Amino acid sequence: MKHFSLLATLALIATTPLLSQCGQSPPDSTPNTQKPSATESTPPANPEEAIQNLVATYAQAYNSRDLETLFNLWTEDAVVTSQDGTTLNGREAITSALQKIVESSSAINLIINVDSIDTTKPGSASLKGSSFTSAAGASPVWATYSAEAQKGNNGWRISSFIDEGWSADPPPQSTPSDQMQPLAWLAGTWVDRATDSTITYYGAWAPGGNQLLRSFAEQSANGIQNAGHEIIEWDETKGAFSSHTFDASGAVTESEWTQDGQNTFIRKSTATLENGKKAAATQRIRKVDDNTYTMDIVEQSLDGEPLPDAIAITVTRVDSNE
Repeated sequence: MKHFSLLATLALIATTPLLSQCGQSPPDSTPNTQKPSATESTPPANPEEAIQNLVATYAQAYNSRDLETLFNLWTEDAVVTSQDGTTLNGREAITSALQKIVESSSAINLIINVDSIDTTKPGSASLKGSSFTSAAGASPVWATYSAEAQKGNNGWRISSFIDEGWSADPPPQSTPSDQMQPLAWLAGTWVDRATDSTITYYGAWAPGGNQLLRSFAEQSANGIQNAGHEIIEWDETKGAFSSHTFDASGAVTESEWTQDGQNTFIRKSTATLENGKKAAATQRIRKVDDNTYTMDIVEQSLDGEPLPDAIAITVTRVDSNE
């Protein structure tokens, strides 16, 4: 099957190159086909705002594997064009290809940026942008795209998408924003070498520098044991950092970060595991120098029952953070 780099905005290309980087086959997953949330329940009066909402809804639906919502965000006659000129014509063909990707790529997450929107033609919008794709245990991939959207009875929908290419090299604008500067040192590749396994963390900036994506993979002599990715960003409403971590097994973790002095961060996390159980933990992350940080894990619990503290670990950089 041809892969389309809508994974960079639709999720149809980066699956293969990303997962091949970490040496694993795409993990199986059961898609979320729950009833979608209304994408246009309160239509914005501003077309630009409506397009931003459309793109944000698309990324959210993909990351939560909400197939029904994804399908409903395309027009019936939508067209997707890959970098090599291959096309998918119509919603049925696009969503069929998308379903195969979603059902086999539980370890992939994406962020979509809209760089420009032209709404001079009534009921139509042209947009250009970039996207950032993170696969568990692989270096992130970014891509650029152009697209068209049309306004109909059900609100705005994507009518065409053109893949303009993807790259494993970060885009020129991928530098941390002012709010994210305190965590700039976490970018790059880091390794935790335990006695029986190695955990590698890959950190890079999403276009615009407002999110830091960190994917990870734990590998032992028997291969990759666990993998996932984390999106760290500044929460303006709370005046603090927050993050979401997606585990390849299906676990989802939400975390709030607070800074304790110049070089120490406290990360309080709650997780919903793949079996539905709830877990919680507190991590104390301390930057020792530009190439080393330590992490203590305390206050662990599973369904309210306390667990022992974890052994403190030391993580070291294995490349630059450029």
